[in-house]
Amino acid sequence: DINVDVERQWNKQWKSTLMFSRQEWNTSHGQGPALPSTTYVSNIFVGDVTHKFNRKTSLRFEVQYLLSGDDKSEWDGIHSEGDWVAALVEFNLAPHWSFYMQDMYNIGQSKTHYYNGGLSYTYNRTRVQLSYGRNRAGYICSGGVCRYSPAYTGVNLVLTSSF
Repeated sequence: DINVDVERQWNKQWKSTLMFSRQEWNTSHGQGPALPSTTYVSNIFVGDVTHKFNRKTSLRFEVQYLLSGDDKSEWDGIHSEGDWVAALVEFNLAPHWSFYMQDMYNIGQSKTHYYNGGLSYTYNRTRVQLSYGRNRAGYICSGGVCRYSPAYTGVNLVLTSSF
């Protein structure tokens, strides 16, 4: 991985972040000589702008672009669907409420939208999130723990508590 991150606080209300990440992954790394050796390369561009209305209210916009040269490849069940774009709008009412809408679109192979919208409420060390949308199959990782989630369209309720 190679990552470059530039952050700028323009004034008390406006902050922006630009990020570039180049990731390379070789299928034979750590697998032994029996597997074919293919290197997958991804270039990720991210732009993020936050506007603070006051101490407790903010609005954040984020856009992402994944440029992948691996347009219709498959290895061991892993599919590369080409390039992706994503956008997010998030409205926060600190310290408890957050509302968001996002869309991730495959501009490569599948031409599919993965839309999602939801809200969360946080109290002390407990967070409840309710969302609705279309979700891709894949791994969801948090705090170094990953779990596989199947593809679905519907309602999602998440309860997280730290103790």
